[in-house]
Parts: sequence; structure tokens; C-alpha cells
Amino acid sequence: KYLLHKSCLISDIRVFAETGCINENEERQWAQDCPGCSHVFWATPQDTPRTNGHTGRGMAIFISKRIPFQDARVFRDPDGRYIIVRCRIHNRETLIVGLHADNTDDTAQQAYYNRVLNRLRDEGLDKDTCHALDVHVVADCNNVENRPLDYARGRAKDGSRQPTDTMTETLRPLGVAALQRLRQHLGVVDVFRQMHPRKREFTRRHQGENFESRSRLDRSMNSERMFHGNAPRVYSVEHIWPTDSDLAALRSAGSSSKYSDHAAILTSTRYSNTKRPKKPWRMPLSMLANKATVDELRKIRNETLAEGATADDELPPASATIVRLVERT
Repeated sequence: KYLLHKSCLISDIRVFAETGCINENEERQWAQDCPGCSHVFWATPQDTPRTNGHTGRGMAIFISKRIPFQDARVFRDPDGRYIIVRCRIHNRETLIVGLHADNTDDTAQQAYYNRVLNRLRDEGLDKDTCHALDVHVVADCNNVENRPLDYARGRAKDGSRQPTDTMTETLRPLGVAALQRLRQHLGVVDVFRQMHPRKREFTRRHQGENFESRSRLDRSMNSERMFHGNAPRVYSVEHIWPTDSDLAALRSAGSSSKYSDHAAILTSTRYSNTKRPKKPWRMPLSMLANKATVDELRKIRNETLAEGATADDELPPASATIVRLVERT
């Protein structure tokens, strides 16, 4: 609840995977913990038993009241592994896609991405149509495309290097190929790799019985044209892990649950070509506690007024502020 509430304060479009909801009542409880939403969309698996208190499936997209959002059409996966929303944001045709890839094995993952691609085509979202939209994809891809940059193995508990055969969890050549076909259809690129071609960061930490690994399984992807030219334009991306204060807040609320072993991804997109104006200059009032500073300001005031100006005349912003402050001192 705490981290859900926090995500709603810093983002306008939130895509969640593995919600674990199994009915509308649980969906409503989730939505209550995310204030300020104008729309909430769910892809909840039906008749899914929980394992260790969780289904491991379920997708959701929360839309903030802060953005102009309209004309939504929603395409849900009955199995709770993807959700697609076609809509208008800032009066622009937009597609929001949330993915949680099947990781049973390589063949199952290939079938998953093909299923998403076929659903797009069935809903009239062919390649040309997708390329004309502003596309936002957030995905737990459950694979690694660039192994040297996006994967790292640690050492076993006995200090030895991990054997090669334990590193198959992200080797999904069929799944990767199917993901790339889906990405080409949507016309999107990996935001993090686009902005940081050689940087190594990871979004999942896996601790096995006798080994550990780190990988960048989670990716945000946007239309390639959103990285250059006019707005909308993607300008930053970061991976977010919980801080010590976040975890302390969870514990103080009585939670015994563990934080996800995946990082969140925060992608920022600018929808205006108008530059934000600089804030007007303000003199720190603490400066007036120093008599020498006040005397110097009075000198500036007297010199300015001696030239025939008053505090109400059009003076440069800094000078006007000084005159008004000194007159009140």
C-alpha cells in the first residue's frame, strides 16, 4: 500500500505486473491505495489459484487525473499476462502496453509474444497503424537480449564461480526473437539502451540456493521517433529500488512482506515544446539579518531613488526586490 501510494505521487501512467488480484473486490482495494486516478484498467486472470498467497499474474494500468486522457479501448489477456490500452493523451493517438512474459521455457515465451502480436493484428493495430501512434511499452521481458551488458553472475556461497549450466534462466533465443518481431511491429526501441548504449544496470536480483545473478529483465520501450524532434519526446529513464526509509515505512506499517525482486522503471516524456520559464529571482530573507548587508542594500536603494526612480517604477526585477525589501526593513 505504501509503495503503491508513493508511485502514484511521482508518475502519471503506472503499469503494474503480478498484481495477484483474483476478483473485482481485490481490484477495488488496490485502486483505493492509489489516489488521484481518473481511470484504472485491469487484466485479471480468472479462476487462478494462489500459490504461497499469490497468483504470479495480473496486470493493471492506472491513469492520473493530472493528464488529459480520453477515448480508451482496452484489450485484456484472459490469462492476466498483458494489457493494451488505445487512447488519446494530450489529444494524441496513443497506445499503452503492459507485458509480463511467460517464463516457463523458451517455447512458451515465444508463444506468448506471438500471442500478443496476433492480438494487436486482430484488433486492427497493424504495423503501419502502430507506427503512427505514440507507443509506450512497459515489460517484464523475462529474457536478456545483450548478455554482456545486461547480465552478471555472482559467486556461489563457497566462493567458486557458478557453473555454466545454472545460467540458463535468461537464455531464451526463441523468446528474444519473438520479442524483437513484436518490437518491430510496434515501432519501439529499448529506452534505457537508447539513452545509455554501454551502461550496465540491472532490474532483477536472483538469489538461488547456492548462487546469485543480476539481470535487466525489465524494459520500457517507446516509439523510435520519440527520441528526437518535437514533442512528445522521451528525455530520461531510471531504475528505482526501495530506499531504507521506504522499507522502514513498510515495517512500521506492520508489513512482513518482502519488496519485489524487480526494480521499477521511471520513464519521463515531455509533451510540450515550450520551455519552462525560469523562476523569478528572490533574495534570501536571511540576508537581512546581517547589518552590513542591509546597509549595502540601503546604499543601492538610495542610489537608485536618487536617479528619480521609485519602488513602483519599472526597475530590473532584482533592483525592485531590493528596494521593496529595504523599505520594509
